[in-house]
Amino acid sequence: MGLDFNVSEWNPAAEHIFGYTRDEALNKHAAELIVPPEAREHIDKIWQDLLDKQGGTRSTNTNFTKSGREIMGEWYNTSLVSHDGIVLGVSSLV
Repeated sequence: MGLDFNVSEWNPAAEHIFGYTRDEALNKHAAELIVPPEAREHIDKIWQDLLDKQGGTRSTNTNFTKSGREIMGEWYNTSLVSHDGIVLGVSSLV
């Protein structure tokens, strides 16, 4: 994901898990696609920590699929940092 939390890559596994095709997910705000509104504050805190280079995070979160089905996702997120210390984006694995 880019610094704006928009999806910059969406692989076949994400398509399978969440039901959105790559084309549907690209350039969309990730939280708006799969995060329930009541979890948004928690996710925003994790996102800010990643942008502040607070290291990788692990979390278990309720997510939603394209069809509206609730699933539990176990996430590992880490900042992607350039050689000169600038955060370029975030990698998220579920």
